Amino acid sequence: MSAESAKHDSCFELKYFSNVNPELAITTLLQRQSTSGIKSPCVAAISGGVDSTVLLVAARNAGVPIIAAHVNYGLRNSESDENQLFCEELCARLQVPLYTRRLSPEQIEELKTANIQNAARKIRFDFLEQVRHENACEFILTAHHFDDQVETVIYRLLRGWGLKTLHGIRSVHGKILRPFLQLEKKELIEYANEHKLNWSSDSSNRTDDYDRNKIRNRLLPVLYEVLPHQHHGLKRGLQIISTESEIIEDWLREREQEWIEKRHDVYIINDACLRSGEKGVYFLSHFLAPMGFSFAQCELLPKLIDAENNKAVMSTSYRVVKRNNEFIIEPISTSQQVVQIRTEQMQIHEVDLTDVQSGWMDATKISGELHVGNLSEGCRMEPYGLKGSKLVSDIFNEMKIPQQNRANYPVLFDRRGVVWIPGYRIAERVKIDRDVTTVVIKAYLHE
Repeated sequence: MSAESAKHDSCFELKYFSNVNPELAITTLLQRQSTSGIKSPCVAAISGGVDSTVLLVAARNAGVPIIAAHVNYGLRNSESDENQLFCEELCARLQVPLYTRRLSPEQIEELKTANIQNAARKIRFDFLEQVRHENACEFILTAHHFDDQVETVIYRLLRGWGLKTLHGIRSVHGKILRPFLQLEKKELIEYANEHKLNWSSDSSNRTDDYDRNKIRNRLLPVLYEVLPHQHHGLKRGLQIISTESEIIEDWLREREQEWIEKRHDVYIINDACLRSGEKGVYFLSHFLAPMGFSFAQCELLPKLIDAENNKAVMSTSYRVVKRNNEFIIEPISTSQQVVQIRTEQMQIHEVDLTDVQSGWMDATKISGELHVGNLSEGCRMEPYGLKGSKLVSDIFNEMKIPQQNRANYPVLFDRRGVVWIPGYRIAERVKIDRDVTTVVIKAYLHE
């Protein structure tokens, strides 16, 4: 694709307002991050698209010692091979060393069965790190730009992420540098036009197969059409959020030193944390998230203060248990964790429908036998209190359950499908009607 013919390939047009060009953006970030400045050897991640083509050319023009790396996922058949060929020809013309990786047919099939975007990202960055290490490069450069930043923030906001994660993409993450985050895609295309660059296209970016693509292709054009002059405020707002999130991260680290004690293979929560109200819950929601705990579960933890010993709140792989008046975070094996089911006659006022650790259901609405299973592809649920059905995988995203823990997360089914997800809620169809007294089923996690 020529620069001129694809001049408007950007998902939306914005007014040019930055005095920073791609070359200056690269050199400024390198000088800030390394005593070697622009002499720091770097790996440029290239796909063949306009963003990464500009990244490679601008880095070379700025005098940065650069090599390139490209991953061919093989997901778009001949188009994937054409992208790789373009990268090879570009690097040959620029006299830049290029390292490539092409996935095997087995790896491609495995990728298709996973969360493609997350799995592809891991493959890409593992390969980039390998190339960086083997060539003694200091940094990896990627071509993420301001439009990507806006897309990421909106995506996370719609997913219910908190302020700490609304900072978007970091310009510096370990050895990964993203120098273009203050540049719009329009500005990268302008640079490509000025330097008469060609690039290769990726047809998957124009489809709406992924949530991010829908935001990029549908939502953002409308946003900038309705508010065409507000991008200055948006940039400033993202900078403020980034600064505030750094302050929050500092606060979380300080609280961890104060509230968490590491003891052999377990952690001990200081009861001062559990007595700190919303601040304590907020801290625990971040500290325990990698262990599979949802925010709703963290809200239950202060109740352990007045609970009997051995009471616990559990995720799929960890529990917080009160033992000898200490609050202990410890791992549990899958074999230890089961769903207990109890059937009894109860008055409606005795049922706590807000208790996400238990699944209260009308026994007369259960279809067939109850059984515990695990998430399967495409599994859906109609959550209590919400309209329509949701993918269980989306519910797990809301609960912030790590991908590696989902396969073993217990889900309660009847013959018709999901009736309860521990730590979330029951299905609408098995709810207890508040104007009747009936036989109820209580399901709960127990070791």
